[in-house]
This record gives sequence, structure tokens and C-alpha cells, in this order.
Amino acid sequence: MTYGYRSQWVAWIILDVIKVVIWFNQLSAGGPGAMSMFVLQVVMLANGFYGAWVWFHKSSTMAVSDDLQSSICTESIIANGGR
Repeated sequence: MTYGYRSQWVAWIILDVIKVVIWFNQLSAGGPGAMSMFVLQVVMLANGFYGAWVWFHKSSTMAVSDDLQSSICTESIIANGGR
């Protein structure tokens, strides 16, 4: 299930990059309101990178935590004589 969410972050970042390019072209052409939309899209792209970093970091941290938790439970069972 985690990989499904990971692919969504990648897709979101790709779409944000496309939108930044579109609004940069509009800004270069002198379109009205292009500056505010360009800045908005850049902020959304930065937010996407930050969200993906947090998500990937969280899932790698959780994997380490799960491994640690299972080893602690195993050691506890062994220490209690299998009870």
C-alpha cells in the first residue's frame, strides 16, 4: 500500500513541474496575472518536494521502527521463557 502512495507523490511532482513550465511560458509572453500564478506553482512544487521527502522519510523510519519493535518483542519472549 505504501508504494501506491509513493507513486502518487511522484505523479504530483511531475504535474507541478509541468505547471511551472506552462506558467513560466505565460510569464515570458507577458500574460496578465502570470507572475502570481507562476509563484503559486513554484510554491506548490516546493511543497510537493517537501511532502514527498517527509513521506519517504517517514516510511523508511517506520520500517526501522517496525524491525526494532519485532526484535524487542522476540527478546522479551525469549527472556520470559516463551510466555
